Amino acid sequence: MTAAARARACALLLAGGLSAACADSGSTDGAWRAAAEESARELMAEYAARANAGDWDGVLELYVREPAFHWVEDGRVAYTSVDSIATAYAGLRASGLTGTMSTRDLRVHAIAPNAALVTALFDQVYADSAGVAFSFSGAVTATAVETPLGWRLLSGHTSTLRER
Repeated sequence: MTAAARARACALLLAGGLSAACADSGSTDGAWRAAAEESARELMAEYAARANAGDWDGVLELYVREPAFHWVEDGRVAYTSVDSIATAYAGLRASGLTGTMSTRDLRVHAIAPNAALVTALFDQVYADSAGVAFSFSGAVTATAVETPLGWRLLSGHTSTLRER
């Protein structure tokens, strides 16, 4: 079973309240949990660093390139492949805007030695040479998985904050 397939299976088990089934049965000390959670935190820090540097090609490297990949934004499936995100980033790059993303309240829960659920709040500001062009805040949830290339994002969801 691939890391991504195991992560999907564990996510389903977790939703059903069976997270113990995702644990490494040979480990009782929680070392795998701490290692997975630290790796997912490092992934999110790397994502923010690359995005803030405008390294959109580098950001794309942090997504899993396989058919299971998808990303939801504000209640709709916005991207079903890394290539579709690349198209969006190309538009951002062409706009000349620079972006700054900050996160807070990062929470990570390992569901297997090679998979973790990540949630955080974020603020995103895009600016041009005249100043702030637009900004928004919201929440992100993601499934991070370990792959042969390192930890990557398999799927996720962002929702923007709005008054109700």
